Amino acid sequence: MGIHWLHGLSLSMKIVMTTDAYWPRINGVTVAVDAFRRSLVERGHTVYVIAPQYPPSKRDALWPDDGHVFRFRGFSIPWSPEDRFGWPCERFRITRLLEELKPDIVHAHTEVTLGFSGKTYCRRNNVAHVMTRHTYWEEYLPTYSFLITHGIAHLIVSTWSRMDYGLVDSVIVPTEHLGRLIRSYGVTTPIEIIPTGVDPREFDLRSEEQRVQEAHFDRAFPIMRGRQVLIYAGRIVHEKNIDFLLEALVKVIPAVPEVLLLLAGGGPYRADLERRTRERGLDRHVLFTGYLDRKQLAWAYRGAEAFVFSSKTETQGLALVEAMMCGTPAVVVEAMGTEDILAGDRGGFLVAENAAAFAAKVVLLLRDEGLRRAKGAEARERAEQWTIGRTTDRLLGVYERAISRRSRSPSGP
Repeated sequence: MGIHWLHGLSLSMKIVMTTDAYWPRINGVTVAVDAFRRSLVERGHTVYVIAPQYPPSKRDALWPDDGHVFRFRGFSIPWSPEDRFGWPCERFRITRLLEELKPDIVHAHTEVTLGFSGKTYCRRNNVAHVMTRHTYWEEYLPTYSFLITHGIAHLIVSTWSRMDYGLVDSVIVPTEHLGRLIRSYGVTTPIEIIPTGVDPREFDLRSEEQRVQEAHFDRAFPIMRGRQVLIYAGRIVHEKNIDFLLEALVKVIPAVPEVLLLLAGGGPYRADLERRTRERGLDRHVLFTGYLDRKQLAWAYRGAEAFVFSSKTETQGLALVEAMMCGTPAVVVEAMGTEDILAGDRGGFLVAENAAAFAAKVVLLLRDEGLRRAKGAEARERAEQWTIGRTTDRLLGVYERAISRRSRSPSGP
């Protein structure tokens, strides 16, 4: 193994992260892998990423690969064309690569083909293997097919969770809520609660950067001038329940006629959502910006009166943490990930999935500047718990415990 003491304080490790989602694919898994990778490298660790190949994209230049990213061939699926899953035959090449890299630990970030591709290598060589459960599969699966009921989804997910999670040393989840759900499946593998951290530096705009972004948005999106802005950030996909935001917006407009809903992101559902926006007569009140880079997103968060979020499938809600870190109060549908972050109404409002109740909280924030400032301060304070430095400390603890257990138990987990 390549472990050695770094500065006499902590272990310097060789880490491989395996994932079915990575740049230029934009989603929570990609952001989590990238955030932890950069934080670990800053601490002196060596981190490799095994990820799918994607078709050429104009976004490639934004996130160029380096010598520590290894790409493998993949295929797409009709109901999620942005995603790629590795061909089963690639696992042999991946095993050979791992034999060359000789990592101290393999960290799987997805349960599909490439994500779990280190299984064979770790079992053969008694190498520590941990995985993060990023996705609330019981809620996601029914959105892909009407044939999959919640009961069938529960049966599928609980069965493969018991099988797959029994092969790793630890299962990492972003919230206690998700941890309880996995334990209910009968999983006996140790479960660790580690949210994805956010790097505050990405959202710290200097005065010059503020002016640059302000000029960019004024030029690119003049519809924003003089408006009270609500912002949603994330993928534009059916399972994010964005139609609910349109339904709530209709109820906000009579009280706040100049309200504007900014939808920052992209995805296969965007065309349908734009059509629904036109059908509801909301063109003047909804702005589709497409994907924004991190500095643009920071400016948009800071310039918005409130962050709005209605997804019921989030295990954490990383965009919610980002917005709160920028001091933007939130109004969100009460669900698994958002419950743990807001812990009641700290930094905003948790609301049942009721458009009238949701709209009422939005109007309250838009009309009451004092309340908005107070909730914004709460949001910033609450978000401090999710800085990447704190969560990386906890991740390293999981790694070290897993490696220690492997060294004491040659037969594996």
